[in-house]
Formats: sequence, structure tokens, C-alpha cells
Amino acid sequence: MKRIDLIVPDETAVQRRAADYLEAAILSIAGGYSRYDGIGAWTDAHGETIRETHRRYEILTDGDDSRAAVVLAFQTYGTSAGEDSILYRIDGETGGTFLSAVRDGNGNVCFYR
Repeated sequence: MKRIDLIVPDETAVQRRAADYLEAAILSIAGGYSRYDGIGAWTDAHGETIRETHRRYEILTDGDDSRAAVVLAFQTYGTSAGEDSILYRIDGETGGTFLSAVRDGNGNVCFYR
């Protein structure tokens, strides 16, 4: 078993809708999760403090396919929520990607790094 940690901003209505989709996808893929609601903060380039609500998910997966499916669902969240980048951790190892996505002729979301 490997643990995936996701930080999912849910400040805006668009982010919340995308996060709800992600939650349903995780449940379908992994069979369960733990969710913790929180607030994160950082200082932007102008010295302003930015605060944002988020959901933190801990997901246990038992195979490479389910891990890949969770990461793909998280990428879909990122694109749907309008995020520029997303970060995740698998067993403490940080991963992530800058998101650039387009839909193919069949309506599937395709991600490029």
C-alpha cells in the first residue's frame, strides 16, 4: 500500500465543484479516503498574505494503476478548477506538474508537461 496526499484548494465555487468531482473519482478508484478541511497561507510577490481554504486528502492505494488513476483525476481537478500547477505526494515523495490541457476530438482531457 502507498499513501497519496493531495492538497485541493476549494475557495471558489469552480474549485468546489471540481473538488466534489475529484472526491467522487477518488472514492470510485481507491474505495475510500480521509479528508481534512483547512486553511493555507503564503506571501505573494507583493508581500501580501494570501489565505485560501483547501481540502487535504489521504488516499491508500494498492497498485500502480490506481495511483496513476488518482493522479489523473487530480490533474482533471487542476484543469477544471483553473489551477496553474498542482502538487501531490506519494509516500512522502513530492510530485506535481504545471498544467496545460486541451480536449481531443472525443472530448477527453489531454495533459502536457
